[in-house]
Amino acid sequence: MAKADFRRHKGDGTYPWHFCSNCTYWPTEHFESSEKRQAPACRECADLERRQMCTKDNSYYL
Repeated sequence: MAKADFRRHKGDGTYPWHFCSNCTYWPTEHFESSEKRQAPACRECADLERRQMCTKDNSYYL
């Protein structure tokens, strides 16, 4: 199984972590990543997941 990909924009550490690749704010460049779910989580990602509309990157499964 491939590793999970949680991302946030690089910066001062206040940016939220994203885990849905269909999120409006999904970082595609200048980001840091983690294999573990981190806080704070993106509200849009959390809402997409709650509504079962979260698209995970094809390279990983949660």
